[in-house]
Amino acid sequence: MREKLDRLEHFVNGLRGSGVEVPATHAEVRIASISEPQAGPQDRLANLAGKLRLSETGSTQFIGPSHWEAIIEDLADVKGYFDLEDDPATADDDEALLQSESNVPTMDINFGLMQTYSKQQLLDMLPTKPIMNRLLAAWFNAMDPLRLIVHAPTFQAEYQRFWQQPDLVSTSWLALLYSIGSLGAEVSGESCNDPVTLALAEDMRRLTVHALVACDYAALPPYAVEALLLHIKSSLLKHIDVTRELYLRLGLLTRLCTLAGYHRDPSNNPEISPFKAEMRRRIWWFASKYDILMCYQLGQLSVINQVIVDTAPPSNLSESDLTLAVIPPAKPLTEQTSITTALVFGDLTAIFGEVVYSSYSTLGTAGRDVARLHARLEQARNDRPPQLRMVTLEHSLLEPPELIIGRYILEALHLKSVCILYRRYLGLEGHLKERRHCLNAAEQLVLHQNTLLEAGQPGGLLPQADLWLRRFIHDFIFAAMLLCLQFKTFHATESGTTEHFDSGVRLLLQYACRLWSRIMVTSPKARHALRAIERFVGQEMPCIDAADTTLLRDRSALGFDSSNDHRHHAGSFVSASLVDRVESNAQLVPNAAVPGSLPTMTNDSMSTPLDDPPGLDDIALDGTMHDWDPLFQDLFGAPYHTADDSGDCLGLNG
Repeated sequence: MREKLDRLEHFVNGLRGSGVEVPATHAEVRIASISEPQAGPQDRLANLAGKLRLSETGSTQFIGPSHWEAIIEDLADVKGYFDLEDDPATADDDEALLQSESNVPTMDINFGLMQTYSKQQLLDMLPTKPIMNRLLAAWFNAMDPLRLIVHAPTFQAEYQRFWQQPDLVSTSWLALLYSIGSLGAEVSGESCNDPVTLALAEDMRRLTVHALVACDYAALPPYAVEALLLHIKSSLLKHIDVTRELYLRLGLLTRLCTLAGYHRDPSNNPEISPFKAEMRRRIWWFASKYDILMCYQLGQLSVINQVIVDTAPPSNLSESDLTLAVIPPAKPLTEQTSITTALVFGDLTAIFGEVVYSSYSTLGTAGRDVARLHARLEQARNDRPPQLRMVTLEHSLLEPPELIIGRYILEALHLKSVCILYRRYLGLEGHLKERRHCLNAAEQLVLHQNTLLEAGQPGGLLPQADLWLRRFIHDFIFAAMLLCLQFKTFHATESGTTEHFDSGVRLLLQYACRLWSRIMVTSPKARHALRAIERFVGQEMPCIDAADTTLLRDRSALGFDSSNDHRHHAGSFVSASLVDRVESNAQLVPNAAVPGSLPTMTNDSMSTPLDDPPGLDDIALDGTMHDWDPLFQDLFGAPYHTADDSGDCLGLNG
């Protein structure tokens, strides 16, 4: 055995040399002929980068090139020596026996469960088939692209077999079923504001966790990664925010994905069928993008950008194009399928991740990167397929709502990227061009959201769009904070020269706040920030009538650069919509009795004032309201106190 290990060392050292091929033994040739048929130079390089295993149970495992198992598999004699040793499963059984003899309950470090339900108990607690049918249909018909990580026709066939023989299903598949059911219940409960359905969604979320722990998710059984990703999505729909718990589970998801080799393209292992390979690419695509976006929302750096990845993007194919037998060639992006928008969004998200990463660098080293990233953002916008390029809402009335909203999603991510890229220049002397880039993007982001919020109102062009929009309250808060910060800076340094900026931006943000207040923002922190912005823009707001609507028509009066080539896409339409509302009844009247309150819009199409939703101030927030005082004091001034409702204590009147 020692001689064989010496030969192995000599062989590896030869590979590190000048590139001269070392003659292989007969055993090595036999192994290569089995695992690497007709391997070319690229295939040899791929295998040097690690191996992707497929077990008999369907789980996968990635072994990096530095791991001893990646080398030992190439030597049949040495591998046979280890095969003579005790079966690894025996060691696992011994460890399980030792644990069973302890009186201390076992604990899952990620989910904290000391006791899980058995498979039979999970089956007994499953809702009836008619209820499950309704919940599954609600999710698979939702406008969320994450549904595409589960192939609907294949899942439907598995679902039908499940009801015929429930006992034969795996616990990991039960976890997938519960996660999809929780998503369907959350979507259904939001649409009709049904507390019973929302309570069912919470129960199914908890049962998903029980099923994941019961199936030993760390062993990566089939469907475990999909179930965990959908579970994270279900929790996001509930909280409309990234909690610390979700952030930790996101880290668990990324670790499981790399452990299972999702970051390596499935073509590296010929045992993985083309259908499974395509679904693995979809799972990695969405998991990596969620990692970038969720980490940004929590103010953390994504680790997914540091992973060496060679996984190809998913193919532009619809669900009906994917079969277990043959996968057709990908369609061009100009042909819209169910995943086209997600593919374009994913490419833009990768650039967004680099933008967020660059925002941590200092101004002295960031200039070249900022220009390069801005050029990439503009190029990505220009490279969008024609059907996903931004057009006004009035020019897309006959198109599917999913396509319309997809355009706004892409444009919003582009604008947010520009805001983050140039945010560092606000408040600095000089850098006028950079500040204009940031403020133009922030203004456009608010305008786009106003358009969708108007369209989502009863009788609007996109009914129930507000249920989807409320997830993007954080984008509005980010853009509004930038505009408020710039207004505060101008007001402090150039008093008397920014009247147009003052009135125009305040009018825009006031109207946006009133629209957001109608859709019942559920995130406590977002509600708190929305209230702070309302108070800030509501101070000493002059009465604006039809004579002042030129502020909205002439966008340059807002103090921004009106030469951006994308302003005509939506800004003119949204501005006109807001102008029409002002002119139709001629006046926005501020409530002088309560300092900081928002004006009431009296319009025939909105006879009901745009009041705040009932109980917005009375809804219990997570934690003490003073926990967020430093955040708003940094923007609005040291005397600002969020817990004080009196205008005299806000410190905003001068």
